Amino acid sequence: EVGIQAEAAEPTPAPTADPTLAWLDLQGKSASQSSDYKESYASRAIDGSWDRGFSATSCSHTEKDLNAWWQVDLGAARNIKQVRIANRYGEWGSRLSPFSIYVDGQLCAQDVEIGSEVLDVPCVASGRVVKIVLEGRTNFLTLCEVGIQAEAAEPTPAPTADPTLAWLDLQGKSASQSSDYKESYASRAIDGSWDRGFSATSCSHTEKDLNAWWQVDLGAARNIKQVRIANRYGEWGSRLSPFSIYVDGQLCAQDVEIGSEVLDVPCVASGRVVKIVLEGRTNFLTLCEVGIQ
Repeated sequence: EVGIQAEAAEPTPAPTADPTLAWLDLQGKSASQSSDYKESYASRAIDGSWDRGFSATSCSHTEKDLNAWWQVDLGAARNIKQVRIANRYGEWGSRLSPFSIYVDGQLCAQDVEIGSEVLDVPCVASGRVVKIVLEGRTNFLTLCEVGIQAEAAEPTPAPTADPTLAWLDLQGKSASQSSDYKESYASRAIDGSWDRGFSATSCSHTEKDLNAWWQVDLGAARNIKQVRIANRYGEWGSRLSPFSIYVDGQLCAQDVEIGSEVLDVPCVASGRVVKIVLEGRTNFLTLCEVGIQ
């Protein structure tokens, strides 16, 4: 038997959190990926759930792509210190190794190996868009959650609302479109719901028309500043690009590109009828919500 006696160690103080660093709130930020596997959209990797079981429907997942990628737009440039990656449980977690991380197109971490774990990856860079890539190979990219640590921003004073501008209440206004796909009527795009999943039955949808269009009558002429478009989630969202906007027949925005996102489109014009058109092509026109300022 061996016994060892020693001086009692002083309690180790808990480490003090660095007040200059913070884990960013990513929920609601604009996320996208190279493709969508079923309904495993990019936004699932920033939904606030760190559950790493794919069956919990909280992980993003691409198709089997060459150079598959996932990215998030922070909304403004930040001084980033590290990226936290939650990989899925089980054998399929091996698909993620190795991966690289880019910030605004600049490499900040290369050929990172990860197991079935939550891994903090040093990534010291300044920028707005953080991108995770499976470089030089073809595979599925699955992320169960992503966290980003950055320098804490100085509090920004809340912007003062311009009292001369307002988002119009469009519910109940007269909306129409070139045709109706099943029961996806034009009015669904101004029903007040910003849900971008088509299965939620809150999006308008035309048939496959030449120069498909959707429009709303504001009831009186207004001085318009911008139009907000909510595009549907998933692969079919690509149908909307490019589109143009007319106010009382006058062009105010042309060949606008949109991803699977909510986009504010500058449109300075005066008029009563706002019309969205897929010009010079034949396709379906789907709008999950429209706002007018």
